[in-house]
Amino acid sequence: MRWFVRGDVDGFFGLALDNVVQLMLIVGLCQFVLGFPPDLIYGRILPGAAVSLLVGNIFYAWQARRLAIATGRTDICALPYGMQYGLVICSCIFSDAACRVCRSITWIR
Repeated sequence: MRWFVRGDVDGFFGLALDNVVQLMLIVGLCQFVLGFPPDLIYGRILPGAAVSLLVGNIFYAWQARRLAIATGRTDICALPYGMQYGLVICSCIFSDAACRVCRSITWIR
């Protein structure tokens, strides 16, 4: 069983481009719309998103490999793991709302 086939390169670049656009959307929303400081965005949010993408894709590939070995099939592929536009937008909006509520009920400003 091969780890890579011909269509994997096309799928990789499609998923990579989609994730880069998602990360740019996160930066734009967090920095310019919500007013988050750059050190929070580049020091916490983007590294966390990058690690989740890496770990998620490796885990899905491992699951597909296990299924292919267990079933004896060679046409199994992993579901691409990435972020969704709706989830990114809702996460940014709700995280800002949660921060405002926390600031309003605590002495931390």
